[in-house]
Amino acid sequence: YPLNARFCNVVCSIKSGTGKRRYYAVAAVPALKDDPVILMASDDQGVTWKQLTGLTAKANTTVDIAVSPNASGTVYVLATEDQTVYKSTNSGSSWTDINLNLNTLTHPGKEDLWDQSDYDYFLACSSAKVNNVSRDVLYVGLKEIYQLPDGKNWNSFGGIWGSDPKLHTDQHSVAIHPTDPNQGLFGND
Repeated sequence: YPLNARFCNVVCSIKSGTGKRRYYAVAAVPALKDDPVILMASDDQGVTWKQLTGLTAKANTTVDIAVSPNASGTVYVLATEDQTVYKSTNSGSSWTDINLNLNTLTHPGKEDLWDQSDYDYFLACSSAKVNNVSRDVLYVGLKEIYQLPDGKNWNSFGGIWGSDPKLHTDQHSVAIHPTDPNQGLFGND
């Protein structure tokens, strides 16, 4: 990978059926306008790494990565230049755009969700039980925090807009409660 690669995050999957964990590292390369994001994987606790090539998001972007707490092969990537959230259910071999309704959400003044995404961004995944089945709950932080609680529809989670905001704008980090996906600590400025 290029020497000017800016690694943004490293995450570790839950154990697979064979008891192994996969580590992922994701990097952007600001100088490479149309090259893909660098996504690396290790199956031996970081001793060796291989580059995964199935993700085509642009490399000159800010990126983040999260893994599922429920399925060892499920991993998510936020690529802000593409204004897209991607999902893989096969350990990063192939990817699906899961923006769904995210880019259609509007706010007062019709502010662009992504216009500060080189500054405001995070991606996190937690778990919720519905009818005794665990499912992923995904969070994207841009100016606002967005939650994908059901895999079908994104919604505003932080309540930064309006006369009674719950959070300040400009989201940078998050720690979600391990058993309650509606509670968390949010880092913003």
